[in-house]
Amino acid sequence: QQSKGDFLGFVKQMAPMLVSDFKMGKHIEVISDKLQKILDGDIKRLMVFLPPRSSKSVICSKLFPAWYIGQNPNHEILTVSHSDQLSSDFGRVVRDIVNSEDFQNIFSGVSLRQDVRAAGKWQTNQKGSYYAAGVRSQIAGRGAHIAILDDVMSEEDSFSAAGRRYVKEWWPSGLRTRIMPNGSIVIINTRYHHDDLCGWLLKQEQEMHDYGTIPWEVIKIPAWVDEDNCTGCQACVPFCPVDCIESVPKDKYDIPIPPVQIRFDECIGCVVCARVCTKMTWDAIRMIDTDTFEELYGTEIS
Repeated sequence: QQSKGDFLGFVKQMAPMLVSDFKMGKHIEVISDKLQKILDGDIKRLMVFLPPRSSKSVICSKLFPAWYIGQNPNHEILTVSHSDQLSSDFGRVVRDIVNSEDFQNIFSGVSLRQDVRAAGKWQTNQKGSYYAAGVRSQIAGRGAHIAILDDVMSEEDSFSAAGRRYVKEWWPSGLRTRIMPNGSIVIINTRYHHDDLCGWLLKQEQEMHDYGTIPWEVIKIPAWVDEDNCTGCQACVPFCPVDCIESVPKDKYDIPIPPVQIRFDECIGCVVCARVCTKMTWDAIRMIDTDTFEELYGTEIS
C-alpha cells in the first residue's frame, strides 16, 4: 500500500514490469520527488531535461500518468508528443498498466471503461480520461487537469526555425487553453537548441518575472569533461547549441593547449558534444549521474 501514496514506491514496484534491466538512480529519485509534488499541488510547472535512454519517459510519461489516474480517477490527462504514433504508444503503455493486476491491487476500484479503451483515447470507470495526440493534431475541446509533453519537439524540428516557430505558436493557442484552472504541465525533453520550446518558455519566465507567472521547476543533468583525457582540440565547441563550452583558463594548466570545460549551469544536456567527442577524438565528454556530478563540483542538481 505504500505505492498508493508514494510515487517513488510505485516506481520501484512497477518499473521492472516495463524495463527488464531497470536500475534506480539518483536522477530517478529526484524526478519522482518532483512528480510527487505535482500531485500534491506544490509544483505546477515542471521541465525534465535528460539524455536519451535515461528512463525519463518511463518515469514521467508511463508510470506517472498511471499513478496519477489511480489517485484521481475522475481527472483528465492529456499527453502530447511530436507524432501521433509516439503519443499513442505512451497511451497504450499507461492503459495496460492501469489494466494490470498489480495496479488493481494498489488502486482497487479504478478500472477502464470497456467501451472506451483505445490506445490513444480511454476512460476510467469514474469518468476520468486519457487522451494522446501529436503536436500537429487537433486537441480543441479537450480539457486537462495535467498535460504531459514528451518530446513535443523532435530533433529535426529543434534545428528548424519553422519547426520551432510552429511549436511556440501552438503553445498559447493549442495547449494553454486546454489546461484546467489550477492544472499542471510537465515537459520532458532532450534539448538540441537554445531557442526550442523550453528555452523560449524559460526566457519568457525571466522577462515576466514581476508579473506573477507560475515558475518552472527544472531538472537537468549536464555534460562533464574528463580534463585528463581532453586533447583541447575544440572539435566539440562549434556543435554546442548554447555555446557553453570554453577553454580551461591557461593559468590552471601549464601546457600550450588546455582542455575545454563546460559551464554546467548553462548546459541543456543535449549530448551533442559527447557524440562529437566520441566520433572524432578521445571520448572525453560524457553525461554523468548526479551523484558523481555533485561530488565533483560540490553542488546540488535539482
